[in-house]
Amino acid sequence: MLKYPIINGLFSAAFATLLIFDFFWEIRWWAYILLVAVWATLTIIGSFHIRWNYHLPALHFNKKIRDNLVAISFDDGPHPNFTPRVLELLQKYNARASFFCVGQQVNQYGVIAKKIVDNGHTIGNHTYTHSNKFGFWEHRKYFWNSKKQILP
Repeated sequence: MLKYPIINGLFSAAFATLLIFDFFWEIRWWAYILLVAVWATLTIIGSFHIRWNYHLPALHFNKKIRDNLVAISFDDGPHPNFTPRVLELLQKYNARASFFCVGQQVNQYGVIAKKIVDNGHTIGNHTYTHSNKFGFWEHRKYFWNSKKQILP
C-alpha cells in the first residue's frame, strides 16, 4: 500500500541512484523532473484519498457499526435567528448535533447556548472572536426558506 514514508524513501533512493549514475554517465535533466513529478503526483493524490491512509491512518469506517450515520455540526453560533430554527429542526427529527460556538456570541446569547446544552447537544470552542468576512459566502446564502428563497 502506498504510504508517505515508503514513497519518500523510494523517492530518496531513486534520487540518490540518479545522482550516482549522473556521476558516471550523463543523466538528462528530464529524468530528475520526471522523478519529482511522479513523487508529487502520488503525494497529491494520496493527500486527497482518505481511504489510502497515505499520511496517517484515517478513521473513515467502523466495522462494528452497520448503520449509515451522519455527524452534524454547526459553526459560528449561537445566532438569535438561525440557532433556534436549527434547534427546532433537530428536535423535530430527534437528532443531536455539535455546535462550535464563538465566545463573543456565547457571551451575548448565553440563553441560546444554554438551550443548546439543555436539548442534549454538545458545544465546542470556535475561538472567542470570528470575522463575518471569513469564508466564501456571506451568511445569508446558507439559509433558505421553504420556497427556496434566500432568507434575509
